[in-house]
Amino acid sequence: MSEGHVPLVLASASPRRVALLRQIGIDPDAVIPADIDETPRKGETPRGLAQRLSAEKAAASAAVAAKREELAGALTLAADTVVAVGRRILPKAEIADEAEECLALLSGRAHRVFTGLTLANVLGVPLGTAVGQAAGWRTTFWAVAAIGVAAFIALFLLLPRDTHRDKPPAIRAPRGVSAAVRQLADCLRDIR
Repeated sequence: MSEGHVPLVLASASPRRVALLRQIGIDPDAVIPADIDETPRKGETPRGLAQRLSAEKAAASAAVAAKREELAGALTLAADTVVAVGRRILPKAEIADEAEECLALLSGRAHRVFTGLTLANVLGVPLGTAVGQAAGWRTTFWAVAAIGVAAFIALFLLLPRDTHRDKPPAIRAPRGVSAAVRQLADCLRDIR
């Protein structure tokens, strides 16, 4: 680890989240998924649930990271997304029947997506939220994608990076937000 490098812990077991971070040149030093109860509390709003789960995931992963010497001073990144129709929180469908039920409920109806994003230090104390701690949007899927892109640009610009690591050839360090947006647009154009 280079001098001045702040380790990054990702509180997620999702290979897709790791891949997305790597696409923008951020390689987490550790992936420590949080094992927390994600059951909504009585009367909890979808926005409140996304905020709480994100913070609890960050705190749980940061507590594990605090016990590892190589992660001293680490920042922990955690997120949670909640989909709701009105105040009804949809489950994270794990079986086909649940997925079908959720899709049937969403069909022809407006829904909202709430995302909680927490960046915590090694003690689990939230340092703040990088992007819309719990922004709720009456949404279409393209809006969710645009917001996700904005969040990753913010992370790319705000999180420390180890400049001695090999980076994919298509990733160059942008000089500002507009350069990062142009670079991301070029990457997205290449995907199509």
